[in-house]
Amino acid sequence: MLYDRAVSGKFKVLGIEEKHRFFNSVNLENKFTVPGLKEIEYRDDRPILMITSTSYTPDEDLTMLINALKLYV
Repeated sequence: MLYDRAVSGKFKVLGIEEKHRFFNSVNLENKFTVPGLKEIEYRDDRPILMITSTSYTPDEDLTMLINALKLYV
């Protein structure tokens, strides 16, 4: 069995300001973050965003992942 592994040093967790800039760059401005009085803040009513490195094809069914996400919410 083979497992996907991220390339070491190539990926990182984005800070809230980087996320805010990214969301703005892909036309999702103010859906997840908003400028606060002093700093960027997460919206309390933000939607859930699921990102996967796989495509959605019959051989890569995301149903189990989506069902787990529903249980989490």
